[in-house]
Amino acid sequence: MLEYRTKHVVMFSGGAGSSWVGKYVADKYGWENTILLHTDTKWEDEDNYRFMKECAFHIGVGITTVADGRTPEDIFRKDLYFGNFGTAPCSKQLKMNQTFEYVQDLLGKGVKPILYFGIDFSEVRRAPRIAYNYKHNVDVFEDGIEVRFPLIGEIDGNPVNGEQLLYGTDYLNEGNMPRMRNELVFECLEKQNFIKCDANPKKEIVEEWEVPLPRMYALGFKHANCAGICVKAGKKHYQLLHKVWKHKYDEIEKIEKEINDAQVAKNGRRYTILSKTEETGELDSKGNPKKRKIPYSLEEYRTEVLEGGSCDLTNDDDNENPCECVF
Repeated sequence: MLEYRTKHVVMFSGGAGSSWVGKYVADKYGWENTILLHTDTKWEDEDNYRFMKECAFHIGVGITTVADGRTPEDIFRKDLYFGNFGTAPCSKQLKMNQTFEYVQDLLGKGVKPILYFGIDFSEVRRAPRIAYNYKHNVDVFEDGIEVRFPLIGEIDGNPVNGEQLLYGTDYLNEGNMPRMRNELVFECLEKQNFIKCDANPKKEIVEEWEVPLPRMYALGFKHANCAGICVKAGKKHYQLLHKVWKHKYDEIEKIEKEINDAQVAKNGRRYTILSKTEETGELDSKGNPKKRKIPYSLEEYRTEVLEGGSCDLTNDDDNENPCECVF
């Protein structure tokens, strides 16, 4: 029977959170047992690569890069679909699938990895879905691969793992996990010896590591992914993108229009990154107008709102969270 040795694999995305986690893991388990894994979409801002290199040097661990070789645009054009806040084929194919392959390769070499993610307490609802993915998509072990989240907190001296996030429930074993809410996970954590992480990664990296953050943070973006043209972002994000990097807004608007036109010609259906709400003309049981979401293109948003002077729609169906790649 093959005996596995453990390696601690940090999902090194290029943001402040995952960099802080890399230092945490290397300090706790040793640099020789730590892997900084970067799944490269080939679509990142150039300053992200500078930031990752400087952080890796400070951590004392080299970067391990895996890549599909395609960019998100390649995925969008192949599938004639670019996704939105609810789903993103680029994230699944260029990040999650690459990680699955890397994990399977490690297992074949006698290494059983534990994966670490830079998700913090404020967005804890994202973590159970990641735990679910690595429980049901890595087929070597019956219980999948353990995933941990140091920025959420610790239980009995170790980073919170996927099972602990949903303590007392059977959600990780069910066929379809329900949509998670922060409050549900908080309730599960409160039943255990949980200590919340109070670290401030951005502050520590700048003041203690003396590494400048990715320039996208200084420009006002909540995340530094995909050079600002993330399809999981909302209206506020694209309002900022149009303001600070209009050429990038124009780029993703052009891609969206070309793919949308091709999809309409193919099956008559519209797919857009953004959406907006309109009234259906019907009333619900309480007499209130029924509403539905409809596609809302970047071209429409630009001409009607950003340049057209109509009412500001950035609070309509928008999200306050950073982009939510599935890793």
